Amino acid sequence: TIDKRGRKFVPLKSNPFKVKEKATVIKVSGSKGQVYSIDTENKTCSCMGFQFRATCKHLQLINNEH
Repeated sequence: TIDKRGRKFVPLKSNPFKVKEKATVIKVSGSKGQVYSIDTENKTCSCMGFQFRATCKHLQLINNEH
């Protein structure tokens, strides 16, 4: 937990870290409702399966369509 004593938390008006999506990035929904970003140019996915195994079922679906 974070000790909140003596700190002032101010909500941000806009997200300073918002990154523009590339044209090669598409959004897909996972089996449990999560939304993942797939970069078709770099063949990457934002899901945990890709982070651990460097491949995932989302990429396989995209590869089968193209």
